[in-house]
Amino acid sequence: MRDSTIKIWDIKTKKCVVTFEGHSRPVNSISVFGDGRRFISGSSDNSLKLWDLDIKKCIMNFREHTLRINDISISPYGNLFVSAGDDKTIKVWNTNQCNSMATLKGHDEKVNSLDFSSDGRFIISGSSDKTVRLWSSDSFHLNIKYKKNLSKTRSYPVIKKK
Repeated sequence: MRDSTIKIWDIKTKKCVVTFEGHSRPVNSISVFGDGRRFISGSSDNSLKLWDLDIKKCIMNFREHTLRINDISISPYGNLFVSAGDDKTIKVWNTNQCNSMATLKGHDEKVNSLDFSSDGRFIISGSSDKTVRLWSSDSFHLNIKYKKNLSKTRSYPVIKKK
């Protein structure tokens, strides 16, 4: 059974060193900022939470998805993060201002997975509608839609800068 807590473990002692509580339903995704001091969690309670590892508390709540959150990704520069949900949308968030900048719509079923390209220029999403989509992280426009005998997409390759 999945619970609604987030636990950090000491890999040497194999003991839980801190438990974060705040979600009311199971946590489906976690993404850690590059500085290692903050992380974001997404849950079946339709919320995102920004946590501070120094003070061990939730410092911000985000509630714009209408159904469960399946995945979260932080841009390589840490200035944006994105969340994907069962509501068929991708939300783009400004990390510094902690507000929603855009809602990317186009998938016909839930969005299962997403990530930024290694250079941060693109957002890649995979959905149960059997498509992979490539969005601009500047204009938030759809650049490419790929659908060719895909099973329900839960993962995908990340585009790397050459």
